[in-house]
Amino acid sequence: HRLSAVRTPRDRSIGPKHGAALDGAGRSGHRCAHNVVSGLRTPVRRGGPVEELAGRPVVFRGGTVLPMDERRSVLVGADVLVVGERIEAVGPDLPVPDGTVEIDASGGIVMPGMIDTHRHMWQTAMRGYGADWTLTQYFVWYYLESGRHFRPEDVHAGNLLAALEAVDAGVTTCVDWSHGLQTTGHAEAAVDALRAVPGRFVLAYGNIQQAPWEWAT
Repeated sequence: HRLSAVRTPRDRSIGPKHGAALDGAGRSGHRCAHNVVSGLRTPVRRGGPVEELAGRPVVFRGGTVLPMDERRSVLVGADVLVVGERIEAVGPDLPVPDGTVEIDASGGIVMPGMIDTHRHMWQTAMRGYGADWTLTQYFVWYYLESGRHFRPEDVHAGNLLAALEAVDAGVTTCVDWSHGLQTTGHAEAAVDALRAVPGRFVLAYGNIQQAPWEWAT
């Protein structure tokens, strides 16, 4: 599974899979799902450049952990230890293996990433352009006029920005209602942008400029 980004590139915050209950030892035994640490201070890195951290265990220290279990637990001042793609332990003052990367999560929340089931990510680059439009003006501009002039690189830019913004806000799973895909080139550009960002994305393929039976395949 890809892991969700937190405040700085390459730092990944992870926690129990949605609905996973922790046992008495604070172990989940689940593979990592997308999760978010919000409100972090600058992460504490110990052990060298970012490139040297790959494959090393990671521990988030002193955060407020929301495991999303059936008991609706709130674990204040807890650590989360991640080894590989598994959450090894959750609890206070966890012992960790030698070489573990430590991230200061105090003052932050460690929780499963949020899910957004409806985004038009290709439009993100122009989002502020029509902040005072009516809904009708939005439809006319995007669907009848300027939207048809979007190139594959424009779709790529919109999707890339939207995906980065989503992960930065703690949304690690998105359904992209991508109805500006006028050619297969547009579709490939949209997919390439989503693949460049650590998160889970579903591309809902469409082309508002044509009837469904006319869409490029």
